[in-house]
Parts: sequence; C-alpha cells; structure tokens
Amino acid sequence: MPMPRSRPLLPLSLAVVLLTTPHFATPAGAEVRRCEAGDGTAVFTDQRCAAVGATAAATSTGGTGARLHRSGCARTVQDLMFEVSLAIDARDANHLASVYHWAGMSGRSANAVMDRLGRLVRRPLVDVVPVMAQPLARHAVLGDEPAPRSGPSDDQDSDAAALAAGATRYASHGGFDRRPPVGLRIVQTTDDGITPSETSFQLHEHFGCVWLRG
Repeated sequence: MPMPRSRPLLPLSLAVVLLTTPHFATPAGAEVRRCEAGDGTAVFTDQRCAAVGATAAATSTGGTGARLHRSGCARTVQDLMFEVSLAIDARDANHLASVYHWAGMSGRSANAVMDRLGRLVRRPLVDVVPVMAQPLARHAVLGDEPAPRSGPSDDQDSDAAALAAGATRYASHGGFDRRPPVGLRIVQTTDDGITPSETSFQLHEHFGCVWLRG
C-alpha cells in the first residue's frame, strides 16, 4: 500500500501557525489565514487561500465526531493525543503545527520548531503516550518521616492524628500522587522501520485548551 504523500509546508511569515486563542495571535502586520485544501485538510498560510490552491475554511459547527473544539483546539489531553496521531499518520506538518503553542516565540525559534515538526511527521508512528509527573514518595504523602523536634514532647495524640490523616491521603491517592500528565512522548521508528526514536513535548494549557510546547 503506498504511503500517503506529504503536502509541502506553506510559506508563513513565521513558518508556523500561531494558534493560542480562538483568534490567531500574530505579529503586527502579519495575518495567518486558515484555509481548507481540496481534500478537506487544514492549511495555514499568510497568503490568500486561493494563492495556495485552497478555499477559506468555514467556521466549525462542532458536528458529530469532531475531535477539536469549535475554537479549533484540543480541550483534553486525549483529544490532543488523537490530533497528534492523526497528523503524523497523514504526514501533515501543518496539522501538527495547529496544536503547538507558538505564543511569545521569535521567528528564528519558530522556524526551528517547524523544521522539527516536519522531520517528526516523516517518521513512522508507533504510539503517543502521556508523560506523567513523578509520583510523590510514600513518606511525602503518608508523613512517616516527621520533622525533627526541638525538644521533648508528650503530644502523641496529635502525632497519631497526623499519621492517620496521612494514611487517609495515601490510601485515597492509591499510594501515589495522581496528577495529570505533564507531557506527551511520541514513539516512532526511523526510516529503516527498526531503530527506535522518541520525541517528548511539554503540555501547556491556555484559554481552556491543551497544546504542545517545548
């Protein structure tokens, strides 16, 4: 089965799409347009849509099966993982760029990131997995390493109450601190289909959406 053809990256003022709010955040004088190619994929460019063989994208109505929120962003980590997988499977760097947080980035840095995304979508995808925060050590949750005392104390009832509260916290956490993911790890192989390759991104929340960063 032939591999899907990669759509060439379009020339942008920053070579990226700046999707940080429901509206595009771009430098003064620059306007990034969201267009739609003939096959229905999103195209981001600072040119007129017609100049790149596309049409102006209609505002999403959030129909059945839509994974992105109508503002054009992933609302959950699961949705972001889906979009990342979809972009890499389609070898679509523009799609992957649409879920990256570009705010505050210089043109040079943005070009470097876009090059990185372009290389990323050319490698076969194995999996996209969440990166979890390091769990708290047992003593940090349970409190079984009390701070040293400055002097003798007979307040054992207070110590017992604190230990019981710590045990409750430990049990309610399943023994660990259940914090949300802090990043995504993209597991791939190189062009030979054998050598493993991993790329990690941080997760960044902005305006109620979850983005790739770093």
